Amino acid sequence: MHHAKSLFIIILMQMLLIAISVSASDSVEPYSYEAFQPITPLDTTTQMLSSDTQVPTDVTVGTDYVLFGTVGKVSADGLRVHAEGANMYALVGVQGFQIGYARQEYDVTIHGPTGDTGFTHSADVVRVKWVPDNRIVRMPWNGQIALGGMMYFGQSSGADVDFTQPYAALAFEYGRARANIGVNWITGDLPEETGMFASLQYAVNPELVIYADYSEYDFHKLILNNVILPGAGIDCTACADDALSVGLAFKLGDVGYINAGAYDVDDLGSPMGSLSFRKQY
Repeated sequence: MHHAKSLFIIILMQMLLIAISVSASDSVEPYSYEAFQPITPLDTTTQMLSSDTQVPTDVTVGTDYVLFGTVGKVSADGLRVHAEGANMYALVGVQGFQIGYARQEYDVTIHGPTGDTGFTHSADVVRVKWVPDNRIVRMPWNGQIALGGMMYFGQSSGADVDFTQPYAALAFEYGRARANIGVNWITGDLPEETGMFASLQYAVNPELVIYADYSEYDFHKLILNNVILPGAGIDCTACADDALSVGLAFKLGDVGYINAGAYDVDDLGSPMGSLSFRKQY
């Protein structure tokens, strides 16, 4: 999947250049992404998206859903594993800091030659993020830095599987476009790996943002390949851990947000969606 990563980065840069040229011709002032989407940090509407550099001062509650479909199979044994999952989450942001909690619930079905068996996989996810004030670290194009991480607490085959994925991100805005790139790494009970992620967001209007997102070590794929599938009896150490996702997020009234798209389009091709409510204070 490294070819997909290189292709996405090239497309990302091309889209950013196009967005910049379009924004420059608009009547909107430059550096005006916030004027279009002031409180829509896309990475908090689902756990699939790369870590963004926005921390609104608010409280968010919501849920998301992914129909993963077939996540693993062993053709020789006639074995296939199907999964779908949801997150129920809450986040609080204040003065550049954000902390959140998500409860993951996955329904897993093993289709075998002798019939189907199913089980539910549950886990807890804690996420933290810090975005330094851009008056402290000044960068061009309204640039911002974000530091944070996601901590996973689950089980596989009766044994605890805990890991953390810290990250460092850098984002730039120009007109209606926001480009985000960063690096994350894995510590804990999973093999230690370091990867990159990138995303592009474009505000079509004050209520709608479209995005493309790539992560070399995607958080959901790590869980599927290293926790869910081993628990179902499938060795997935050679499975791809990256994911390329696309979608859109739009406002629903004054406090509601909907996110809809396709997760991991070049592998699982899973429909995903979320509904969240945010209250500023």
